Amino acid sequence: MKHLIVEGLGDKVFFEKYCQYYSYNVDVNILTPEDINPQYYTTKNGVISSSLDDLISQITLGIIKNLGIVIDADYIKDKSGIEKTKESLTQKLAPHGYMLVETDEGIIAKHNDGLIDIGIWIMPNNDEDGNIENWIAELISESETPLYEKAKLSVSELAEEGLQKFKPSRVQKAQIATWFAWQKSPGHGLDFFFNAPLIDMNHIKYTNFCTWFRRTFEIQ
Repeated sequence: MKHLIVEGLGDKVFFEKYCQYYSYNVDVNILTPEDINPQYYTTKNGVISSSLDDLISQITLGIIKNLGIVIDADYIKDKSGIEKTKESLTQKLAPHGYMLVETDEGIIAKHNDGLIDIGIWIMPNNDEDGNIENWIAELISESETPLYEKAKLSVSELAEEGLQKFKPSRVQKAQIATWFAWQKSPGHGLDFFFNAPLIDMNHIKYTNFCTWFRRTFEIQ
C-alpha cells in the first residue's frame, strides 16, 4: 500500500484532487490522523506524535510499501516553525532508526537497517516558516495575480477597520480563501486548485514538489 498522510480534511481533499489530476489516485491513499485512529487529532501533532508510530509499525510488517508525509511548518510565534517541526520529526523518527536527509526536492527519512525511505515535505518549501497557502501563493499564475492582489487588499482592510476575527498567522489562509471565493464557482476550498489554470505548473517550486511526490511513491 502507498499512503500519504496529511494534517486535516482540507489537505486531504487537496491532495486527492492532485492525485486525480495526475491519475495517481489508483495508487496513493490520502489519510489524515483520524483515518488511522478516530481518537487522533487532525493536526500536525496528530501526524507526528500519534500517527507515525502506527504507520512505521505497518512499514515493519510490510503492509506499507511507500509512505509520504506533508505537513505545515507553521510559525515561531505560534510555538512552531520549520526548525521546531524538523526537530519534532527527528525526535519521533530517530528511535525507529530513521534519519532526516535534506535534498533540493524535499526531505527523505532514511532507515539504518533497510526499511523503506519515508518522503517528507514541510510546507511551504522545507526551508521556511509557513503553510500550504504560502506555497500556493508563490505559484499563482500571472493572469490571476491582479485578482489575488485585490483579495490581499480586501483582507488587509479587515484589520485596518477592526473587523479581523482570525489570528494574524492565518492571514495567508484568508487571502487564498478570498481569492478562491472570487473564482467562477465560489464556495470551493483548496479542491478548486486544479479546476482551472490558476497556477504556473512550470514554476520550480511546483515541479520540485511533483518530483518529490513521484520519487516518494515510485511513480514513473
